[in-house]
Amino acid sequence: MRAINSVRDQSYTNKEIIVVNDGSSDNTQHTLEQQSDIILINNKTNLRLQKSLNIGCNAARGKYIARLDDHDQWIDEEKLAKQVAFLEKNPDVAIVGTAAKSGERKIMNPLSDKDIRRQMLFRCPFCHITIVMRKEAFASVGGYDETLTYSEDWALWMKLGQKYQLANLSDVTTVISEETGLTNINYVSQYTTNRTLIKSYKNIYSGFLRAMTYHWSVRQFLRMFKLGGTMHKRFIRIYDYFFLRMQ
Repeated sequence: MRAINSVRDQSYTNKEIIVVNDGSSDNTQHTLEQQSDIILINNKTNLRLQKSLNIGCNAARGKYIARLDDHDQWIDEEKLAKQVAFLEKNPDVAIVGTAAKSGERKIMNPLSDKDIRRQMLFRCPFCHITIVMRKEAFASVGGYDETLTYSEDWALWMKLGQKYQLANLSDVTTVISEETGLTNINYVSQYTTNRTLIKSYKNIYSGFLRAMTYHWSVRQFLRMFKLGGTMHKRFIRIYDYFFLRMQ
């Protein structure tokens, strides 16, 4: 309930809380059915993240959509209020994210539309659980790509960037839980997906050749040195640092 309570604690009150229970076999459904302020959607079977995201977003009745995973939390009670105010003042912007933290590490992303576009093919320029986006914009690009196993959020940002402006705020609003469950095989597969994805947008965003070099070299490194979990994240942070300085 930590994630849900952090949504409840938001100062922005004009909101609905939708929970998609993706076929869990524990007592999640029973627990959430007791919460009168929650709109609960129960998938009879596990439909995977991508489809569940679309189910939840399509069920939303508001002008804006935010999302949060069950193991993370919002720590800034003004988070939604800040992002909604930003979107109201900037009607050409479809999505606004924020900074986050994982343990003691602060996770920052580019702030301006120009800087976000410069990094779009190189790395995902938003922290997924921090974003607020316009539902109209989400619907106009067809939502999350359900054919993807990885990087469905990044693919959505790329689609939105074709039609709208993009932005991040510098505020740290969200805590990401430290998870180390992905295996080396998962990471290698993800970078393979990423290379396929960026090829589709090579004429939309700049830096295609550099981005392809980056994703190819990371994939090759992970195939040779089977890093997973925390070691993988440390390697990527170091690698990203040097590639970003080259831009």
